[in-house]
Amino acid sequence: MTHPAAATQGTDPAMPRVGILIGSLEAGGAQRVALALAHDLLFDGWEVRLLLLNPEREMALPGSSEAQQALEARLTVLGGSSVRAGTLSKSLRFPRLHRRLAAAVAAHRLDVVVSFMERANLLNLLGNRAVPRIVSVRKQISVALADKSAFKRTLVVRAYPLLLRRAAAIVLNAHGSATEFARRFGLPADRLSVIPNPVAPDVATRARETPDGPGDDMLGPETIVAVGRLVAAKGQVPLLRAFAAVRAACPDARLVIVGDGPLRDRLSNLADELGVAPAVRLAGFQANPYPWIAGAGVVALPSRAEGFPNALLEAMYLGRACVAADCPSGPRELLAPDTSVDRVAAGLEMTDAGILVPPMPPADLDAAAPLTSAEQALSEALTRLLRDTALRQRLERGASARATAFTPERATAAWQAVIAESLSARGPTR
Repeated sequence: MTHPAAATQGTDPAMPRVGILIGSLEAGGAQRVALALAHDLLFDGWEVRLLLLNPEREMALPGSSEAQQALEARLTVLGGSSVRAGTLSKSLRFPRLHRRLAAAVAAHRLDVVVSFMERANLLNLLGNRAVPRIVSVRKQISVALADKSAFKRTLVVRAYPLLLRRAAAIVLNAHGSATEFARRFGLPADRLSVIPNPVAPDVATRARETPDGPGDDMLGPETIVAVGRLVAAKGQVPLLRAFAAVRAACPDARLVIVGDGPLRDRLSNLADELGVAPAVRLAGFQANPYPWIAGAGVVALPSRAEGFPNALLEAMYLGRACVAADCPSGPRELLAPDTSVDRVAAGLEMTDAGILVPPMPPADLDAAAPLTSAEQALSEALTRLLRDTALRQRLERGASARATAFTPERATAAWQAVIAESLSARGPTR
């Protein structure tokens, strides 16, 4: 990959000119991947334009100061409304955004436009087909639709089948998501490409920083760490219930949950009701969660659904022993890549890189309810890793080895291949 100093040297005019379209730069996995792609393409000599539908910007541009300046100079906000506006309001703004996107594509002489997430994807697919349109779906479609309002869900379900035929390529980040997407919309498998998210190159460096926040004094071999927004989909309630059983078997066990969200008070109260509050810390949002991950004895991912579990991959990259619920989609692909994506763990499933347990119960239960079989399996897996040092160390080595497959260079090369293929199908442009 070209050194960031190339930012001051300009891009190669013979290389493709790529537009990257996304709703906003609010914090999120899709935004991180879009920014990483823009950064890596630019410094491989490609001309890149970042196109935002809304002005919100929580995420810093990646790379060195020169890289950030180069990307800032190539960033355009197409709309002025908030990403939090209602679905109807956003729909009414579609014609204006469509015109502004068309103008940006023409002004920057873009050869291809790559979009991320449903609203940007729909807008992209409505564009002039003389410019290839590549759409990237970041969640399993059933999970993505479940999170939307009825109006938005209807809009996506009706529009996608009509517009997907216009896509030069459809990219997903997990094979399980691709399989479901193809079934849902009746697409042949060869219409889809899977490009897993890479591990950010600075994770190891940032992990060496000293943690500074709630729970930093509880890290160590006896500590379970979970990272994720405090929402039902991330499964922290089942984790807390399982942790109460872990404490009965391992009195020194501790639990640190990194993240914030609407379930914070519920989790705090549940820890009290379960009698484990002294051994639990809700660390809140941490801009750099990696020291907490690196300081864990075991990392847990109890999610009910994932688009692609970046937190799990990052924990593996940092050499942590991991226990993950076998939810759609991604944990199985990371921990048991040689198994079918349609397989679901029925109990503890040992792999070379971690332990899979059955999906967590669909609804959160209170402190008095007996553990479900899935919660019991989660408790048993965590207990086993805390007690068995040799097993934990073996899984740490396996996790680290498995994570080496998810490099930024490999992801960028895969994106470049998809883009090049879409341009080749169109023929020469300059």
